[in-house]
Parts: sequence; structure tokens; C-alpha cells
Amino acid sequence: KAEEWPFKSEKITNLSLEERVVEIMREKLFHRFHDELPYQIDQQIEQVIEGEDGSVLIRHILIVKTTGQKRIIEGKTGLKILALEKTMSEELENIVGCPVTLKLHVSVKTQN
Repeated sequence: KAEEWPFKSEKITNLSLEERVVEIMREKLFHRFHDELPYQIDQQIEQVIEGEDGSVLIRHILIVKTTGQKRIIEGKTGLKILALEKTMSEELENIVGCPVTLKLHVSVKTQN
């Protein structure tokens, strides 16, 4: 006898929204900056706010090892990080089916 599938047919993944954000961000960073940044960049979801209108606001922190890596992600005038926010927001909207605003912040890891 065949086993029953543990997920509903419309369910694409068992990852939480936060886990999906981290994985998609890792993919986008790797594709955009693969020659300039190490693959390992720490990430932290600072806040997820669901609006009354069904929209979602996500505050996300990328933690890098050097100020040089921070500048690479942000871009000279901040345009690279804005483009990354826009691309990520659009992709997340397609995945979760509601408006998503992603706010990125890049922080340099403090050395202990």
C-alpha cells in the first residue's frame, strides 16, 4: 500500500518564510557577487511584520567579515543593495502570494 503524502498538494515546502528568505538571499548573493564575496555570509532576520492589508515587511541583516565586503554589497552609492532588495521582494511576492517589502542592512562582524 502506498504511503500517504505528508503535505497538502498546494504546499511547496515545509520551510518557514524566514528560512526561505535566508536560502533565497544566499542564492542571490552567490550569483551576484560570486567572484567578490566568500560563500559564507551570516544572515539574521531581525523582524517580520504582517500588515493588516496582507503585506509583509521583512528586516534582514547580512553580516560580513570586512568593511570591504560591506561596500561590495551596498555599492558605491547604495544602488546595489537597493537592487537586491527589489529583486528579493519581487521573488518573495511570487512565492508567498502577497506584497513583500524587504529592508536589508549590512553589518560587519565584530572581532572578539
